[in-house]
Formats: sequence, structure tokens, C-alpha cells
Amino acid sequence: MPLKTVFQAGVEYLQILDENANLDLSLSEGTLTDSDVADLYQRMIVAREFDEAAFKLQRSGRMGTYPQNKGQEATAIGAAKALTRGLDYIVPYYRENAGLFYHGLPMHYILLHWMGDARGNAVPANLCLSPTCVAIGAQMLHAVGIAWAFKLRKEPRVALCFLGDGATSTGDFHEAMNFASLMQVPVIFCCVNNGWAISVPCCKQTAAQTFAKRRSPTACRRCRSMATICSPYSRRIARPWIAPAPVMGRRSSRR
Repeated sequence: MPLKTVFQAGVEYLQILDENANLDLSLSEGTLTDSDVADLYQRMIVAREFDEAAFKLQRSGRMGTYPQNKGQEATAIGAAKALTRGLDYIVPYYRENAGLFYHGLPMHYILLHWMGDARGNAVPANLCLSPTCVAIGAQMLHAVGIAWAFKLRKEPRVALCFLGDGATSTGDFHEAMNFASLMQVPVIFCCVNNGWAISVPCCKQTAAQTFAKRRSPTACRRCRSMATICSPYSRRIARPWIAPAPVMGRRSSRR
């Protein structure tokens, strides 16, 4: 019998603001106001200053280790802004300080965590945040479980899970994606591709043109460049909360 195609898939690509500051006015409408942009920019500056101070503590031997968030502030805070504080849940890995601060996490919790103090993981009960996750990809399974609980309880809530491009090479990534797709849970996966999985470049991780191709057959959109504007738009797409729309994003700067 002749060879035939039984399945085809594509990845939708969304770009609202490019690296040259060209803005798509039609897509950006209703995302952020001028005051929102000013507020978020100020918060990113604060997060950058915190990041620099923490890095100096690590380099001077006063803190055991610290992974810099530099250059990824926009992705974290843009996605965090798109959520409803106190309702939707953030499941981070370790480069989302700006988003965690936006949702109310006191800054000293991050310092306590990286100084090896367990109190840094005791997130205040009134915040919808998970502690920092160091094990690559493990947080994705937690996010799916949280989202499944939302669905079982019939609560109109969303779980947002951050992961790096390196996490797409773990078994947890595929298990979480498959379960999310199968159970149709309200979870958004935000893959922040900064080009490196620790010391392994993208070209040695996958032959795919985009990490979005590595996901299970779910509704998947790819956002690029200025995620501070892109994320609220994607969150709006995902709002019919029974149908999840994982977001696979690239690294953004505070441009």
C-alpha cells in the first residue's frame, strides 16, 4: 500500500514587539497601558539591582550559589502580570525573581533559599507560588498536578509553569506535557530559551527548529521577543481555562 500522511502538526508564532522596537498596534491593543509599561519597567530595574547584589554576594563567598536572572526579567514579569494575583498559581524554576516579586514574594526569601536556609522555601500561605525548583524539569509535574486540582474542583484558575530550554531534554518535560494534554488541565508552560542549558547550546540539545516542536500534541503557541507584552496576549488566549495553551517563549531583555 502507498505511503500516506496520517498526522500533521504546526506551531503558531506570535510576535507583537520585535527587537527593533517595531510594535504591532492591532495585536498590542488591550494588553498594557502606558502606566503598566512604566510600572513593569520600574519593577524590572528593581529585580535587576537585586540580581546584581545577590550575584556579588555569591562571588564574594557570602552565599553558596546563585543563578543570575539577568536578561530574563521581562519574560517572568510579563507572564506574572498576565495572571490574577491571589488566584492563579506560579510554579517557577530559578530565574523568575521578577515575577515572584510581582506576586508578592518578599525578596529575602530568595536570599534565604540560596544561602541554604529552609525558611526561604516556606512561601507565605497567602501567596499562590511554589518554592524555587532547582531540579531541572521537576516543577512541570508539580504544575500539572496543581492545574488538575483546579479542574477537579471546577475552579477558574490557571497554573503557570516556567522552564528553561534544557528542561525540554528531561523525562519530566514529556510526562508533564503528555499528562496536561491527556487530562486537558489549565496549565501554561512558559519555556524561556536563553540559548544554553547550563553549558550545552541549543544546537546540541535538539535538531528541531523550535523547542515548541518538542511538546506533546497540545494547543501550543510560540511567543518571541518582548514577552512583557506578548504574555498578557497569550494569557488572554488561554483564558477558556479548560483548554490549556502552553506558551513556548524565547529569552527577553528589559528593552
